[in-house]
Amino acid sequence: MGLWSFFRGIFYDRIRFFFFSNVFICLNLDHETLQVYIERLKRKKVLDVTNKAYPVKDGLIPIKVLKNAREYLQLYPFCYLCGMSKSTDQGMCKKEELEKHLAGVRKKDVLLLEVDQYYFFILKQSFKQDLERFNSVMPYIDYIFSPFLILYACIKPILEDNVAIYGLLEHSRLCVMVSNHKEICYSKWYALEVIKEHLEVQGKEKEEEYEKEEALLKSFLSSIEANLMHIDPNFQDGSQKESATPDMQDPKSLVDSMVHVADIVKFLQESMKVVYEHHLVQDFIEKVWILNTYQISPKMLEILQDELMLDIVQMPISLVEQMSILAKKEYYNEVQL
Repeated sequence: MGLWSFFRGIFYDRIRFFFFSNVFICLNLDHETLQVYIERLKRKKVLDVTNKAYPVKDGLIPIKVLKNAREYLQLYPFCYLCGMSKSTDQGMCKKEELEKHLAGVRKKDVLLLEVDQYYFFILKQSFKQDLERFNSVMPYIDYIFSPFLILYACIKPILEDNVAIYGLLEHSRLCVMVSNHKEICYSKWYALEVIKEHLEVQGKEKEEEYEKEEALLKSFLSSIEANLMHIDPNFQDGSQKESATPDMQDPKSLVDSMVHVADIVKFLQESMKVVYEHHLVQDFIEKVWILNTYQISPKMLEILQDELMLDIVQMPISLVEQMSILAKKEYYNEVQL
């Protein structure tokens, strides 16, 4: 019976691999924008990609988001919904330092993910709240990723021998890591805005207002896509990367990027203070990498450099695209990040 089940499973997997598509639907809510990235693959080849942004006000998700998701779920039987945890009760540390980071929390009350020589952790109660948030607007959720895991996956190829700070920057959150000799020695998660606890799907939409918001968000997406296309893969020490050329910049996005600059400086300085006071690094921090998920202004980069007195390197990323990359690695059982 066991052998028959084994061969039946192999046959089923091969049929699914050759004849069915896998669809990864990745969602991320930041500030008043919900980004949705949909990638469809067959035999590991990308067939099509959809990248959209929707306005979200007062925790109301446009019903159009749910309708679009359901269309994919009905059309393709193998769809996987992905999101990112918004809890502040999570972190990352070296495996041998786990007890210190849990600070009295029982290990059985924590979910752990082991990657390389690190643990990524979150309180079970907080993870349950994340699940409830997703389930309030979506029929189910397959993958919930840690922001620390996403940041680590992005910076792993560029970790430096020198001491450096890496900041994953959203409108509403900042995830910070400090590396020393290519090892992460410190990490912390900061809230820049109050995160809406409860989400619900909008019953009715005001068409004119929605169309205006959608036009603004299309401009936002265009600027981000241009941003990503202009990334220079050969980063130079001390160089500053502008998020886009002037004609690609979205004025509203540039204004929004300045709203939390004082808090961003404060939190980065706090991280620097902690690693120095606790002797987590032996040398001085030389560089700050900003992995920005939205278009930030040259003025903001200038303020960061003046206040921190460090080299600032900008690296635009798409969180939803990174989620899709991680989901595919998990689905196809790829061991390395």
